[in-house]
Amino acid sequence: MTGKKRVRLAILISIATLAAVMVPAGLAAGSHDQQPVIVGNTSVVLLNLGETDNVTGLDQTQTITTRRNKCTPVTFGTSPELLTVTPIGGDLGIVKDGLGVKSQGDGNSGPCGQAEADDGEGIAIALGSALSGYLIQAIDVDLELKFNAEVEVTYRHDGQFVASDTFDGMGSDDGPDSADLDNYRYNSEEEGIEAVFDEVVFVAMAGAFSLEAGADGTENGLLDTSNN
Repeated sequence: MTGKKRVRLAILISIATLAAVMVPAGLAAGSHDQQPVIVGNTSVVLLNLGETDNVTGLDQTQTITTRRNKCTPVTFGTSPELLTVTPIGGDLGIVKDGLGVKSQGDGNSGPCGQAEADDGEGIAIALGSALSGYLIQAIDVDLELKFNAEVEVTYRHDGQFVASDTFDGMGSDDGPDSADLDNYRYNSEEEGIEAVFDEVVFVAMAGAFSLEAGADGTENGLLDTSNN
């Protein structure tokens, strides 16, 4: 693992959903929990959905193809492949700039843009082949939480567990997707996650969530990279 670089992932949807900042780092061979030593500059990788659908970072752009009126398919380009986004329990869906999972019976309405606990759904995001020389240092994510959602966040490195967290946003509404204040910022550094990783997995343990546009999130914003 020696010589891996560090990245911050900021998922950006419209305003914000996943950001990654990358810096050269030294990591003990075979270690999945030792902190790297920063020896270079950082970079940010952004997943953008809204006015523009793409992933950007390190002067590269990965295309994303969506069919908003059909919910699916959502297809991430492979040249370059900055990120891979994999649904758990169905197909990757999108509704109102929010990524979710479409399973049997969801139709093209709100549920196909949500990962639902009742259906065992989740979303895994990993560094793609274009970022094979990097590790993720931190993530900054906008989650839309519905029906008193609880989200399990698992961090992996080379497929192995390195850390986990549970996030509920301190409560979310039970009603339909109509309120403005059901978006919650999840920042791994603020949650005390200090491991480095190359994949993060979000699974709904209760209620439902979307990787969501930040337009209605009052506390949302990007990771601070001003000192990097």
